[in-house]
Amino acid sequence: MKIGFDIRTVGKNRTGDETVTIQLMNNLLEIDKKDEFLLFTDESDQTVLKEIEKKFYRDKKKKKKFEIFSILPSKKAFWTFWSLPKFIKKTTINILHVQYITPLWIPKKTKLVTTIHDISFARYPNFIAKKDLFLLKTFIPLSLRRADKIITVSEFTKQEIIDVYRIDEQKIEVVHNGGATEEFFKKRVETEIIQFKEKNNLPEDFILYIGTLQPRKNIPFLLQNFVKFKQKFAADRKVARMNLVLAGNKSGHNYDKSIDSEMTEIERRFPQIAKQIIFTGFIDGKDLPLYYKSATVVCICSNYEGFGLPAIEAMASETPVLSTNASCMPEICLDAAMFYKQSDPEDFIEKLFQIINDKDCAERLIEKGNRRARQFSWKESAKQTIKVYNQFK
Repeated sequence: MKIGFDIRTVGKNRTGDETVTIQLMNNLLEIDKKDEFLLFTDESDQTVLKEIEKKFYRDKKKKKKFEIFSILPSKKAFWTFWSLPKFIKKTTINILHVQYITPLWIPKKTKLVTTIHDISFARYPNFIAKKDLFLLKTFIPLSLRRADKIITVSEFTKQEIIDVYRIDEQKIEVVHNGGATEEFFKKRVETEIIQFKEKNNLPEDFILYIGTLQPRKNIPFLLQNFVKFKQKFAADRKVARMNLVLAGNKSGHNYDKSIDSEMTEIERRFPQIAKQIIFTGFIDGKDLPLYYKSATVVCICSNYEGFGLPAIEAMASETPVLSTNASCMPEICLDAAMFYKQSDPEDFIEKLFQIINDKDCAERLIEKGNRRARQFSWKESAKQTIKVYNQFK
């Protein structure tokens, strides 16, 4: 079969989205010995296209089983509803696999698969930019009905789609993301971690958040309660040394501007604590494992997640995870993370203090977390995706 695959997230510094596309596609290319992949992008710069292509090489001795197509015009909605269908009309494609919004028309012979990571826009519309919300609310219901198969990344997201859109569950396949690569599981010597911290101007002890800085990630909650945590346990030596590192791109899509106002207030009222809050900007994927490994604890405060890749990457890196008990997080982490009650500051603060000061607690989370992280495999994710494709043979 010829399978068309939307890779527009690659090369856009989209953190989790880009990681998922690259890892899934590379494993599909490695495992699938029969099918041919046509990778579709809206990127036209030749230098960027060459860099994107490098991300998909596995073995130069083997015949390349994919080709990248730059499809223009690239304007987002125009690309989906006109540029891509027009291209497919001239090309023999058995399956088209996209994320979220599907084209409104493609040849009848082409089967349509869409991956839905989450439907946070339906539950938290106030967290989405108005333009994006209009597109999602208008075209996601159409896309779900048009798709021949819907892939979701968790049972939580599957149930959300059923509840909100009344989609037949037989149409939905759950394929967990693969989680962490072997680089995250790799053992690191202390000197390597120390050198990494020095190179990246990281403090000795820090709480880490990694991900986008969108409203649903609930970063203001994390900032507010880091301050309360420092105040409540000010006499504790470990807490006094603790910093907060937020690794995310402030220039990224749908940036939560309330983060800036929260930081302004902290700088005004608590200048000493403000000095212990560090924004790193976008992090290159090759540095992610050592960021996790260097942290004391990873905090996930999101109001809504479809999968929770950072939790798995943290657990693979042998760093304890403190997570909200909302959305998919209990499904993904099971008992390998410590959960606090969503939107309960006191519970968050107490649990954070426990992880930092209770060595036995932290070690239990590390042991369970490492085992749980190994249960997620990109190879298995690719195998399950191929099973979905094979239903159309």
